[in-house]
Amino acid sequence: MKGVFFKKPFEFKVLVHGESWRQGDCISGTLEIRNQGSEAGPLAGVGVFLAYADMKEVAAKADDAFSVLSSAPLDISGGGQLEPQGSCSANWQFQLDLNFAITDKSRSPYLLFGQCDSGSQPGVQLGKLQLTVLPVQQVEEFLQILQIEYRYVVKSTKFNKGWVEVKLAPPSARSFASLEQLILGFRHHAGALEVNYEFKMKKIEVGPASMGVAKSVKEFSQSFTPAEYQLPSGRFNHEKIQAAIETILKQVESEPRW
Repeated sequence: MKGVFFKKPFEFKVLVHGESWRQGDCISGTLEIRNQGSEAGPLAGVGVFLAYADMKEVAAKADDAFSVLSSAPLDISGGGQLEPQGSCSANWQFQLDLNFAITDKSRSPYLLFGQCDSGSQPGVQLGKLQLTVLPVQQVEEFLQILQIEYRYVVKSTKFNKGWVEVKLAPPSARSFASLEQLILGFRHHAGALEVNYEFKMKKIEVGPASMGVAKSVKEFSQSFTPAEYQLPSGRFNHEKIQAAIETILKQVESEPRW
């Protein structure tokens, strides 16, 4: 992935290693700077920043669209000045934690790069690259079990207050006739993968003179250490996780499946 941004007298080129990343990955690359002017230019304020923003605000060019999460230290030689037609480069990297914000339909992490004056909003003065950050692999494996083994359908995925939140439509089987929706939440805490289940239920109630639908919510939680969700080979432990999912689903079935 590459990006170019001009701010007199400099041309900034950023090279990013990769096209997409997962929570917990390292994002790295190189920033190249060229002085296109006829005089030496100061390098104060040059940097690469990791930010988060609402995509609609970015499209609207809102001054305060970006929340800067981190800045990468750059080792740029030249005594703080870059001579006319001169160039320099520096490597940079960001280590994402396991609960880092993912890219969803409305919000996304961004890479900002260039030169920013002190006290100014970074979104106005810097080049921008939208980053694609996906949930950790364990979340994808977990969802595959629900989709393949139980015929759930993923409807949406978003990042919400430190959790990866996934909404799923239930299977059409009679055993889940009273289930409207499943909302799953995933996050890492104290070295374990935490999973929250929120089942939105419905039940037809018939009274003496009327009939209505009563709605309720059933919530459950599970926690899996790496030794539980991962085999010694490093592969996902499908058998153990499927058995754990099964214990939860049995509690929301309206009638036995078998």
